[in-house]
Amino acid sequence: GRLSRGCIGWAINVLDNPQVLEQREADLEQIWEVCQSGLPERFNYANELAGQFSRDRDAARELLFRWLQWWRELALIKEGAEDYVREREFLTQLRRHASQVSTPQVVGVLKSVERCLEALDRNANPRLALEVLMLGLPAVRVEAGG
Repeated sequence: GRLSRGCIGWAINVLDNPQVLEQREADLEQIWEVCQSGLPERFNYANELAGQFSRDRDAARELLFRWLQWWRELALIKEGAEDYVREREFLTQLRRHASQVSTPQVVGVLKSVERCLEALDRNANPRLALEVLMLGLPAVRVEAGG
């Protein structure tokens, strides 16, 4: 379906391996939490991700692709194209997030995630690259009822 992105192999892998799906949901949940948090928590996250990157580059890159996915979903909502949102189970969070950021902010974050991925490919300091990414995230008010 929608999640397979037309990639049968990926869909089959998920059927065989439900924790791939669970991991994806956990990652997206964490992204939403990081977006709502202050700089100390964001830097903490950058540090954890940098550590993960040094152990398993592919897993850390996968996580940054999830960041791209989250912000692409926000862009779709901003543009009134909510029908194309893949992460239906996160629609409430995505709508809430989208209501608090401007389209230029969303585009800016997408660009900075891509720059971060490029920097990591060029063997930049992972922690520094990720901290720069975290610094660029727009602030989001935390609303009661999570």
